Amino acid sequence: MQVAVFENMTVAENVFVDRPPLRNGIVDVAAMNRRTAELLTMFELDIDPRPKLPVLAALLILTTVSPASPQGVVKLPIVAEITGGGASVGAMWRDAVNLAVEDINKKGGILGVPVKLSFIDEGAGGEALVSNYRRVVQDEKVDVTFASISSGSCNQLVPLAEDLKVLNLMWDCGASSILEAK
Repeated sequence: MQVAVFENMTVAENVFVDRPPLRNGIVDVAAMNRRTAELLTMFELDIDPRPKLPVLAALLILTTVSPASPQGVVKLPIVAEITGGGASVGAMWRDAVNLAVEDINKKGGILGVPVKLSFIDEGAGGEALVSNYRRVVQDEKVDVTFASISSGSCNQLVPLAEDLKVLNLMWDCGASSILEAK
């Protein structure tokens, strides 16, 4: 399954991005907020569905839905361009996520479960990226990944994530073809 998170939208708008509840042909915001709150409560998440959703918050919400590994850790591989042309941006992203997760873990993790990050270098490109992604998903037995920056990488990883049956959160894929029905 592929999930695209829209940080300029509310939590509820992200949940119902493809089929918002309608009333007289207009989005029923109250119903959307109520249904989202019910879903979040089902997963024991105390999250207000009305505020705009930062990408990291979306990541954390969705990883809490994914069961922790038997080791009692939420394993979260992130694909970012650590080397290559986009290394300066990828390294800043890596450092920011490390700081955020360090803070989350200091506060007890997500619902009491610590987060363990790993990074897959998108800068490796092509076959190395695909091979590293496959290895991490299969060897680490993860249920969710967070990828990628470039559309080229997204085009390679989307079908692979689907084959591996892993939830992939796309954080900066610009290719609209990724979301088109096949």
